[in-house]
Amino acid sequence: MNGSEFRKLAEEATEFLRERNRTASEQFGLDKFQDYDYDIPSSRFWWSDNGIRKIEADCIVVGSVSGASGTWLWSWANPQFDAFCSPDIERVREYGNEHDIAALTNPKWPGDEIAGWEMTCIAAFILDSEAGYRSPFPNGCLFFLLNNIRAAMG
Repeated sequence: MNGSEFRKLAEEATEFLRERNRTASEQFGLDKFQDYDYDIPSSRFWWSDNGIRKIEADCIVVGSVSGASGTWLWSWANPQFDAFCSPDIERVREYGNEHDIAALTNPKWPGDEIAGWEMTCIAAFILDSEAGYRSPFPNGCLFFLLNNIRAAMG
């Protein structure tokens, strides 16, 4: 895939995820809750008020951006996620291999939060995800795809 084809993919994917995030926010009021949290081993993400879970979703870790090293790292290449990496994210790498897209197949490369969002948008587009989310941590952030968004039970 050449540079202009990749830009077109990235723009289409960004619009796709922007619309999906807008729909999820309108449908579930995701921007109205006090807190969010996640449990990577169980692939669960949730929003809560006063410690009470209100909305839940299944999550896939896409990757992370490190402010210290100025790099993007795919979750499939991060040893911290070896036991928890979703096979779905492997489909994104396979798409990269099939279409000769280095950004989807190179495990780690120079990148910032904008690059992290771009990879998350492309992953969401390929996997037809319901939403994407960025969770900051000291000197970086973790990017998620969200699916099966629903009201919390109990």
